[in-house]
Parts: sequence; structure tokens; C-alpha cells
Amino acid sequence: MRGVDRALPDKCVREVAWRRLTPEAQKRFGQQEELPSDILVALAARSLTTLWGSADLNEAFIIAARVAAAQPEELYLPAEHKKLAF
Repeated sequence: MRGVDRALPDKCVREVAWRRLTPEAQKRFGQQEELPSDILVALAARSLTTLWGSADLNEAFIIAARVAAAQPEELYLPAEHKKLAF
């Protein structure tokens, strides 16, 4: 499949996870690219219900597929990141 960005699902999960954070939490993490990969799915999953009502369902489908494929431990924020995220 020529022209398909295979990194798009990962980019989408990272973007949704970043938007899930408050501005204060974003400052604590620094940049979107600095978000630890082990918290992306957990943060994005928390946004899934609001994404279904959004104008762009593509994001919702990408996140839903990633959450459905996640291991159970990926759906929980590690303790060391909870204070930073919330």
C-alpha cells in the first residue's frame, strides 16, 4: 500500500493522549513527543467516549482499535505517571 503512513495510528494515539491532559499536566511532561509510551493507550482510552461524539470519527476508530488490541496492563497509568497526568 503505497502512500499509507503506517505510523498514523501511533501518531493519533499520542495526539489524543496529549489532548487528554490538562495544560498544567502538559507543562509537567514538557512536549507531546516526550510523553512516555507506556501511558499513551491509557490516556487515549479515557478519551474514547468523547471521540464518538466528535466530528472526526476516524480518530475514534483508530483509538478503539488500539484499545481493543491493548494488553490489560496498558489500560492503567503507572503510579509514577499518575501525579504528572492528573
